[in-house]
Amino acid sequence: MVHGTTIVIVDTHAHTGASYATFALYCDQQGVVYKTAFAHMQPADYIMHIAGDAVVDQQHPYVAAVRAYCAGDRTALDVIPRQPRTAMTPFQRAVYQAMSRIPYGQVRSYKELAAAAGYPGAARAVGTACKNNPLPLLVPCHRVVPATGGTGNYLYGTAAKEALLRLEGAL
Repeated sequence: MVHGTTIVIVDTHAHTGASYATFALYCDQQGVVYKTAFAHMQPADYIMHIAGDAVVDQQHPYVAAVRAYCAGDRTALDVIPRQPRTAMTPFQRAVYQAMSRIPYGQVRSYKELAAAAGYPGAARAVGTACKNNPLPLLVPCHRVVPATGGTGNYLYGTAAKEALLRLEGAL
C-alpha cells in the first residue's frame, strides 16, 4: 500500500443490486483517486483485508457521489478527481479519454470506441484496455459492449456489468 493512501469505502450492494457489496476508492494525500475496486466482501470485512486509512464516514463527499450515481445522478461521479498511477501507453490514454466521454445511460461498441480513440480497427485492443482499466466506474468501461450484441465481459463479471447498465437505463 502506498504511504498516505486513504481508502474510501462505499456499501454499494443495496444501491446497485450488483453482487459486489463494496466499492473502494484509493486516494492519495490530495484526495485524487488513483485506483478503484469492487469487492464481494462487506465493507467491514474489506477494511480488515487492506492496509491504509479506511474512511467509512458515510458523509464523505466521495461516498455521497457514488451513492448519488447509484440513485441515478448522471454527473455525480464527475466531482471526484482521478489520475491512475499506472503507466499508460498513448493508446490506453486515448481509449480511457474516449471511454470517459461515453454518456451515462449509453453504450458504445469496442469498435466504436476504437474509432473514437483514433485507432480504428483496434477493437480487440480496446477490450484489453477495458480489462486493465485502473478506475472502473469512474472511467466507465462497463458502457463498452460488443457490436454483435450482449454485454460482453467485465473485470468484475457479467452480472456486475449488467447491473450497472440496468442502473443507468442502458439495458
